[in-house]
Amino acid sequence: MGLDYVHGYSAREGTRLADQATALTSLLHEGTRYPAGSLVLEAGCGVAAQTVILARNSPDAAFISVDVSAASLAQARRQVRQAGATNVFFQNADIFRLPFGPASFDHVFVYVDASTPGLADGFTRKTFTAMVEAVGPQAVGQGLISPADWASAIRDLGRAAESDGTFCYTFFKAAGLCPGR
Repeated sequence: MGLDYVHGYSAREGTRLADQATALTSLLHEGTRYPAGSLVLEAGCGVAAQTVILARNSPDAAFISVDVSAASLAQARRQVRQAGATNVFFQNADIFRLPFGPASFDHVFVYVDASTPGLADGFTRKTFTAMVEAVGPQAVGQGLISPADWASAIRDLGRAAESDGTFCYTFFKAAGLCPGR
């Protein structure tokens, strides 16, 4: 029985992600500008919902946008091409096993860090951590994760909102078990 990643892989989900990116542009990308000549890693670019905004905001920076899904990358390439961005390069890669050496990038795209304490509290603690915590009883009850592992994961997620933490765009990765597989 295998685990399948489910976020963002349907046409409907791709549209939702693009809508979400558009709706959150001013909140998430206000002031996000990378200097000319910078090389930026965007880990887990999905269908390029954020990529287009990043590329438009920093036209003189170069972006290496990676995703594990070839289907998502195909859609991402179309989105970037339609937007007319020429500073984005895509690579099929697993963010847990990136094929780049140390110090390959000048920047890594992130949303919330200690420089935005209000967002760290509101976004990381009160929105995403709370949302993830809410599915704990079902995840543990269905045997998808042990109570100890769940508690550890929630503690780790909470650390992202602390002064030395960073909350990345890959807010939460969910895997589902398909009955009968």
